[in-house]
Amino acid sequence: MTSVQSKTIGAIVISSLIIAISIASISLNAASRIIKNESYDKFKFLSQNYAYNFSQRLIEVESTVETLSFTIENSFDLNAFKSNSDYRNLYMAEMNETIKGIGENVKLINGVYFIVDPTLTNAVYESWYVKDENSSFVFQEPEDISEFYRENENVKWYYEPVDSKTGIWSPPYVDATINVNMISYTEAIYQGETLIGVAGIDIQFEDIKQSVNDMNIFETGYAFLLDEEFRILIHPTVEIGVKISEIPNENLSDLVLEMQRESSAVVEYQYNNQNKIMGFSKLYNNWLLGIAVVSDEISKPVSELRIKIILVLIFITPLIIFFGIKIAKSITAPITRLRELAVEIANGNHDINIDLDFSHEIGELAKSFSIMTKKLVTSHKELTNISENLEFLAYHDTLTSLPNRRFAKLDLSKLISNPNTDKALSGIMLVDIDDFKNVNDTFGHDVGDQLLISVSYLMAECLRSKDTVYRIGGDEFMIVFTEMDSILSVKHLAERINNKISEPIILKDNILNITCSIGIAMLNEEISESKTIFKYADIALYDSKARGKNTYSLYDALTNKPRD
Repeated sequence: MTSVQSKTIGAIVISSLIIAISIASISLNAASRIIKNESYDKFKFLSQNYAYNFSQRLIEVESTVETLSFTIENSFDLNAFKSNSDYRNLYMAEMNETIKGIGENVKLINGVYFIVDPTLTNAVYESWYVKDENSSFVFQEPEDISEFYRENENVKWYYEPVDSKTGIWSPPYVDATINVNMISYTEAIYQGETLIGVAGIDIQFEDIKQSVNDMNIFETGYAFLLDEEFRILIHPTVEIGVKISEIPNENLSDLVLEMQRESSAVVEYQYNNQNKIMGFSKLYNNWLLGIAVVSDEISKPVSELRIKIILVLIFITPLIIFFGIKIAKSITAPITRLRELAVEIANGNHDINIDLDFSHEIGELAKSFSIMTKKLVTSHKELTNISENLEFLAYHDTLTSLPNRRFAKLDLSKLISNPNTDKALSGIMLVDIDDFKNVNDTFGHDVGDQLLISVSYLMAECLRSKDTVYRIGGDEFMIVFTEMDSILSVKHLAERINNKISEPIILKDNILNITCSIGIAMLNEEISESKTIFKYADIALYDSKARGKNTYSLYDALTNKPRD
């Protein structure tokens, strides 16, 4: 063997090894970067998904309390309650029926209550129902008026929303009446500047804790819950009430800053002398749900890929040396092409075709690399679809697929603020199914759900293309109409809906005869907020109910009263 041959063989072998190592390095770096980004995206979407599902429970509770408060605000006669004992007794009896119905129809709650401000009558009038061991809602006797003073910790839940004049989520506490760990959402109710009382809902804290503990975070991860001041509410190892910035022997100040800046993110940090990764998302009420896992578990696919690539290198090195001597040119061409493909993938071009001969070892490597790249691209698309689905669910009702209350508020605010809207002939209808609870009690919740879906279809058949129907509560819908021909056309639309819904409906071999009550409110230049027209429509709806149901009422802004 000549010196030239030896040098040529050495050059071929060394070059082949260098190319193989380069391909492995580029592939590893590209794949590691892709896998890491995909893992972080998956971790972020996982925390957002858990946070969304968790927020839905909080939103349902807040919406229920808001609806109850709105009903009380618009039905409570302050002067009559102060002066007329018969009115007080009648009103509280009606509230008992309403509040017990909420407890029986809204899932996952353990208590519902409304307490009239004791200073109005120097006595305690309250409607308070609590779920007992048989899952029935039972009436709780009113507390003694001597308990109501601000320094009393047992009634802190009453004075906090009164002082803040906004809804408040409590930290976990032990209910003194039933000796159970609870969290509560309470809201003060005002007529103008006068306090009427406080309404709220209790949820067993163990239910919340169990749902957080049941969240599956890889193999060793866990979920935790913080309040708006980053105090621990639920954590597997840290005591409740401790701020995360004050956890002993830990420096988590950078983590706190990230939580203050972002509503959802993935961050790396150190805890208990371990490198960890946390994904967090803020909930509807500004609490924060986080999931955490040891970094090594997230990077495990990268480590496995590294070992596989190293094993592949070890395997092909003898082949490179053996075949490099004889067929250097045939080896060089596919390696160079594979390297080019790896660079393209590293630069973000994931849709390239691996156009190499798969009949030898380098071809097999190219095929495996192609399969791996396609799987990563597929995973990214799936995560993107999940994100789009979450966006849809945030603004639509899961049962009927109609736009929900949040969507309704956005659309109504746009309509009110649009200077081109003919407000004199635009407005809303609140449609409430009469005696819907009887359907659930008689036929079951499955038939009740199917009825809600059927009613949504029937109302849609009555509308024009420019009108929109929303589901804003359990059995309550809202219709936004614009640019009607006349007030008479508005009334004709309400009559069509009344007539359509009163037709017999057949569901699961059952013939249902139902009706609905409608409250109508028209826009005008004086209305600047959506809650104002909501209030007017609700007053009209209440009038329709009072007049025997299965009819409609139109709120008259001039007289501040409903009319036919």
